[in-house]
Amino acid sequence: MMASLPDQASVKSAWKNNQVKVTCLVVCYNHKNYIFECLKSIVSQKSDFAFKVVVYDDFSTDGTREILKAFEERYPDIMDVYYAEYNHYGIAQKEEHLDKLEGDYIAMCEGDDYWLDNSKLKKQYEETTRRKAFFCVHPAIIFSQENNSEDVFCYYGNKVRILPQKLIFGLKNQFAPTASYFIKMDKYLEYTQFRKKLKGGPGDFFMEVLASDKGVVYIPDIMAAYRRGNVGSHSHRQTVASEIDVNNDLERWSSNLGLLLESRPHLEKHMMKKRTLVEIDCLLRVHGIVDKRYGKEKSEEYMNKAGQLLKGLGPIEY
Repeated sequence: MMASLPDQASVKSAWKNNQVKVTCLVVCYNHKNYIFECLKSIVSQKSDFAFKVVVYDDFSTDGTREILKAFEERYPDIMDVYYAEYNHYGIAQKEEHLDKLEGDYIAMCEGDDYWLDNSKLKKQYEETTRRKAFFCVHPAIIFSQENNSEDVFCYYGNKVRILPQKLIFGLKNQFAPTASYFIKMDKYLEYTQFRKKLKGGPGDFFMEVLASDKGVVYIPDIMAAYRRGNVGSHSHRQTVASEIDVNNDLERWSSNLGLLLESRPHLEKHMMKKRTLVEIDCLLRVHGIVDKRYGKEKSEEYMNKAGQLLKGLGPIEY
């Protein structure tokens, strides 16, 4: 398997120097079946600047660590792995890897996702630096493990453009796939400090907002594959949540949005819209739970309330 990979000299052959410009950050937990494809897609990148790969392994026990060690041996100058001493269960703040980060930008790819374009880093680096931007994204293919389907995620047209920050607030679900994130280093570090205040839950939305003060550079090329519904992932946990879990999610979102408002008070109007969208999402999730348990008559009230809230939002603003 490792023999199919480029050697370290090949990866570095076009680099102008060894000064790292981009850190590729991978977080994984029990991704034995996916991590090879993820890391292969990263070390196959073609660029004229140096990059490194920092992996945060959240105490995998399924054989993921053995694969990571093989990558460390093959790429001693590129791979830098932190092996957590316990599992954070997607809740506790992960900070132990921060001193390993280098360069001007962070490119993210979770361990069960992978990149499709060997020029992805180069394209994002050139476009983001040219525009002096903080944040760059692109579309991805989304694979749903729940129903074995495929779709395109984060398609906002066929031209390179700057998307407005307010678009992030106007969507019920995530604005862009994590595997497309290309973020200015100081903005990522700002997020890691802000994350300490959050009451748990997914942090992607908050990272998107904090990184998008200058808008978001959008490249229309489909350059990543994103898996949804893997066992243990946030998307999978949502499918098995109880009514109490959903209510707790809503309370957590409300608290976290309040914290964000303290940091970005000028975005209050947009945060109110996001709060409504989160409530709609929670109502629809409870509708599905109640429908299975008690039938349509009992669940209909949740659907009706979600519909009323949705009508009051108006159209998405680009």
